[in-house]
Amino acid sequence: SGCGLADTNSNMFPEVDSTWKTFREIQRLLSKTSGKVIGDVMTPSPLVVRETTNLDAAARLLLETKYHRLPVVDSAGKLVSG
Repeated sequence: SGCGLADTNSNMFPEVDSTWKTFREIQRLLSKTSGKVIGDVMTPSPLVVRETTNLDAAARLLLETKYHRLPVVDSAGKLVSG
């Protein structure tokens, strides 16, 4: 196949084990969120850490709580971008 058609088509579809899984997760999420706004699903008072928080302490918080992420804030309580 000297025309390169196989190379062109090889990336036409997402990989089932990565992109497709993500696509399915988004579809499932959207089917459950019809009519909701961010305020309906957000955590109103999330648990946060500071830039100076010890990594061990942050990891312990994740293990001991239901949270999967810890926003990082500065001394004024403003979200720190990373």
